[in-house]
Amino acid sequence: MGPSSVPHSAGMRRFIIQKSRKAIYLYQDIVSTIGYKIFGIEYISRRLERSDSYMTQVLLSRYGARVGRNINFKGGIVIDNASKDEDATNDFSNLIIGNNCYIGKKVFFDLPSRIDIEDEVIIGAGVSVFTHADCGKRIMSQYFPRKTGPVKIGRGSWIGANATILCNVTIGEKCVVAAGSVVTRSFGPNEIVGGVPAQKMGDISERESRTKNAGVEFHGGSVEIET
Repeated sequence: MGPSSVPHSAGMRRFIIQKSRKAIYLYQDIVSTIGYKIFGIEYISRRLERSDSYMTQVLLSRYGARVGRNINFKGGIVIDNASKDEDATNDFSNLIIGNNCYIGKKVFFDLPSRIDIEDEVIIGAGVSVFTHADCGKRIMSQYFPRKTGPVKIGRGSWIGANATILCNVTIGEKCVVAAGSVVTRSFGPNEIVGGVPAQKMGDISERESRTKNAGVEFHGGSVEIET
């Protein structure tokens, strides 16, 4: 085997991989389309639980979600109540995800009402976002009647792993929600919150001052070290 055959072989492997990937995506696309026609939006919800980042964006956009650019879906996501709920839309139109967001593995979106995730948001693995609470036609409903409400996560916020956000909550821009927290009420911009239920623990401006004193500067969401 001559030296010139090595790059040729590497190029051929890349070509085969690219063609194979396109064929796999085409197959998944066809299967999803057929499944939707037979079983409806619940079939697409199940597909999303095992889709990669590319197919997740394709399926969300095709079936009603507004999805921005440069989103990293780390793994499958879980969508509930896109159908079979009294407020269901039978699509994903209640989900809005802005540009340059990160969505971790097994993030749960409950869609009877709107979930609005603005640009630059980080959502850690296992986070649950609820837009309704309902006991159904059971004894507890006389004490806890059904309630619904949208959730909004402001630009640049970071939701730690396994946090839970309940309905009718707004999280302001550049907030941090500690891992495992349960957010039951709204918080303003630049707040650090945590706990069960979540309470204010600090302010981003305090951390920003400390990092600046240590020679770190913030520029539009990125961090640069002064030299």
